[in-house]
Order: sequence, then structure tokens, then C-alpha cells
Amino acid sequence: MSPEQLQRVFERFYRADASGHIPGTGLGMSIVKEIIEIMGGKVSVNSEPAMGTAVTILLPVVAVAEAKCKINQLGLDQTDRSVPIP
Repeated sequence: MSPEQLQRVFERFYRADASGHIPGTGLGMSIVKEIIEIMGGKVSVNSEPAMGTAVTILLPVVAVAEAKCKINQLGLDQTDRSVPIP
């Protein structure tokens, strides 16, 4: 990704590839950022043209009960996630 694309990666509806060859709405990274921040974490993206892009997600360690509460606030349940909470 170019520096210009990287600056906009968390904008809603922004698509770094405007060619239309890659499906999507441009909402993915903005949704990821919002959920991670609700959970008290941080997300960052680093990219070097022709080398690749890395997305780093940092989440705090929280009690299981607190995590379940936040998931319920988001309107999710066990069937909506690919990673179960014990």
C-alpha cells in the first residue's frame, strides 16, 4: 500500500484497490478498528510497497465475564464468532 492509501485504510467505504477486481465494500478495516477499540485495544497497519502489509491487533487481557459482557453489548452471541469464549 502507498503512504496515501495507508493514511485512509480505516475510513469507511475506502478501497485501496479502486479497480473493482477485488470484491468488498470498504467497510472491513473500519469495523475492525471500531470493535478493537470498544474492547480496549489498538489496531495498526504497516505496509511497504512491493513487500507486503501487516495488520497488528493488540488486546488487553480481561476477565472472561467482562469479555462476554462486551460481546453482548455488540449484539453478538456464541454462534456469531469463529473464536469461542470459554
